Amino acid sequence: MSRALDLTFGSGSRGGLGRAVAGHASGSYCPRVDRSRDEIRRVEPEDGELSEEWLRETSEPDLRGINVTRWADGVDWPWQIGVYVAEFVREEPLESELRRRLGEALRAVAGVEDVAEQDREVWIVRGEASGAALTAAAAGVVDEMADRLRAALFE
Repeated sequence: MSRALDLTFGSGSRGGLGRAVAGHASGSYCPRVDRSRDEIRRVEPEDGELSEEWLRETSEPDLRGINVTRWADGVDWPWQIGVYVAEFVREEPLESELRRRLGEALRAVAGVEDVAEQDREVWIVRGEASGAALTAAAAGVVDEMADRLRAALFE
């Protein structure tokens, strides 16, 4: 069951998430879409070990999907940010730019103390940041790079 904290963004704004499976990007085609329907929503976590979950809902989940979770047990790195497309970006200089820009954007969020990469598509964050703000920061980077990412991966 999801709670509706609806932060809908227009086509020129940053924001939005989708609960897609990261493995779907391989071999998929992602056409250009109207971003005016993107939204960032807080949903009820399905895992009892999580206290918060945020999703970017978009019609291009393989390209622009983001999932942000917060552990309930107060660990040192409470936030995890999943950027679906990051698993598949392996061309340079695109990969390095995406990783650098995601780190910079997440570090710029109020309350963030530190950021590290945990896996190809997962960043972890230490600090007391807003889940919606972390989601929007990651989404902004993916949106700004979307045309180049789309061309490299799906066209």
